[in-house]
Amino acid sequence: MKRKNAKRSPSEATIQRDIILYLNSLCPDVYAVKVILCNRRGVPDIICCYRGKFIGLEIKRAGMSVPKHQLFQGQLINHAGGLWYKVESVDDVQNILKTIKG
Repeated sequence: MKRKNAKRSPSEATIQRDIILYLNSLCPDVYAVKVILCNRRGVPDIICCYRGKFIGLEIKRAGMSVPKHQLFQGQLINHAGGLWYKVESVDDVQNILKTIKG
């Protein structure tokens, strides 16, 4: 039974919206789009370019795992010289961007 006062983590849609708003606030230093429809299974939820780096962001609720087909796409991105991350919040994205040097 769930507690009435138990804090629920935000939905993936809410997390995605907040991350896109944050990334768009950094324009022109960041180009970011939410992937709505793609012809390849497992493409990250958000793709962006920051300081010359291609970044794929797979959004998950806190504690949720990434399916194998999404991990595979992340490996392809990393192998091609891009960066791929599973993120759960705007804070995660902020921390990632702090580590990227252009």
